[in-house]
Amino acid sequence: MLSAGSPWAARAETAAPPVPAALSSGGFADGAVQDSMPVFLVPSTCLDNVSPSLIVPAPGPIPPPSPEEPVPSDEELAARGAVIGEVIIRNENIFDIADPRENNRLFRMANKIHAKTRPWLIRKQLLFRTGDAYDRRVLDESERILRSNRYFYDARIRPIAFRDGRVDVEVLTRDVWTLNPGVSFGRKGGVNTTSIDFEEMNLLGTGVGISYSHASTPDRNSDSLLLDSTHLAGTWLRTELLVAENSDGRKRSALIEQPFYALNTRWAGGATFVDDERVDTLFGRAGVADRFQTHAKKRIAWGGWSGGLKGRWVKRFTIGFTKDESRFSPAPGEVLSDPVPPDRVLAYPWVGFELVEDAFEKAKNRDQIERTE
Repeated sequence: MLSAGSPWAARAETAAPPVPAALSSGGFADGAVQDSMPVFLVPSTCLDNVSPSLIVPAPGPIPPPSPEEPVPSDEELAARGAVIGEVIIRNENIFDIADPRENNRLFRMANKIHAKTRPWLIRKQLLFRTGDAYDRRVLDESERILRSNRYFYDARIRPIAFRDGRVDVEVLTRDVWTLNPGVSFGRKGGVNTTSIDFEEMNLLGTGVGISYSHASTPDRNSDSLLLDSTHLAGTWLRTELLVAENSDGRKRSALIEQPFYALNTRWAGGATFVDDERVDTLFGRAGVADRFQTHAKKRIAWGGWSGGLKGRWVKRFTIGFTKDESRFSPAPGEVLSDPVPPDRVLAYPWVGFELVEDAFEKAKNRDQIERTE
């Protein structure tokens, strides 16, 4: 019960909405929907001391986004301490259909069949990331790394926008046709040689190369399969795997290494394994003189280190170990006129030194349709 003159009663009388007569007894009229609305009783003395601006916040002006500034020169960006903002990847197809000279049915079909290089593979090969300090030298070196891939015709990296100390960078690449089938035939000395080759340098745009070859020569018939990648799973690892089945034996080889992929790369290393079984032929004046079986094995392991770029020069040191083993025996079903060569095992350490100058120039390869290198 609220007494007359109470601050609670005054607020209740002015704040409470009128109640329909049909609902005054506590029931609901036919077809009426209950609209539950809680009523809060607040002392008027409390509300009188509250500023209206605290009850309903006054909307303030929204600050406009910072306008883009004209992109300064590379020297100005470095002097102002600019950092890399957004990195935009734009990979173009083989042919530019917007160019009337390349807009024809054959080129459009080639673009449709070709699987473009994946953006993640391009991004993994860049030497910079969002938040890094802007350095034109690093952008130029990233261009060279991209152009070193056989599946790119060209690569360009440029700043396109500057705002609030951050510079957005565009990476523009263009693919080449990477499917290379081939057939060859030759005849020399009354003997035929044939080969059938199939090579894909950029399988499904992942940077993985695969090739198959069938060859027939006077020495042997061979079927081989080669898999290779210069950026295994988006890393800097270079890998190569070869399997060959020959009429006179077989060959297996594997390579894995991380090279000095950039001027500031501090370490590198790798290993190579080769296992080759074959029949070698010695020819004399009357034709075949001897045939003997060769089993060759080769193992190479190496590591390298560098102090990185110092001024314009990079010094790289490598150390490794090689074991080269060749064992010989008569070929199956052959009677040798001379003894087989003696077995040979070479095992030796080695060291290497490389001096690289940071002085590169762009050039066009005329044998590959003006490809930039």
